[in-house]
Amino acid sequence: MTTHHQATLQDTSMVKKASQVLSKYAGKGKTLHLKITEEGEPDEFLALPSSVLPFLRDVLEAVSNGTSMMLLSEEEELTTSQAAEVLGVSRPFLVKLLEEGELSYRTVGSHRRLTVAEVLAYKEKTRKKRKEVLDQLAAEAQEIGLGY
Repeated sequence: MTTHHQATLQDTSMVKKASQVLSKYAGKGKTLHLKITEEGEPDEFLALPSSVLPFLRDVLEAVSNGTSMMLLSEEEELTTSQAAEVLGVSRPFLVKLLEEGELSYRTVGSHRRLTVAEVLAYKEKTRKKRKEVLDQLAAEAQEIGLGY
């Protein structure tokens, strides 16, 4: 589920350059034609819609930074441990959220399963809530002259 790749300095440089090039073409709504050349092999040509470029750019940036990534479909189901990892919380905290009805899940035998879509929706909801609270705190700090 999680892929780790340790990039060398040369890899990092190549990957960053590829990411920058892809960024120039992302969102243009055109098909890109890529030529793949390997010594001793015939050239191959790929056609890619520009809509996939932001995803490819994110993958390349993660590789160059040594960041782990997960690739999951929204319909895929996660265990409570996997969902906790995605949310960056402990498994016991996640179970508490489930018991409080904060997240929907289904039971398979004695195990709980959550969809990726449910977990990501909750993550986005909590991110927005945190931002609203921080914005409110900053506004209150300005009002009382704390210089924020």
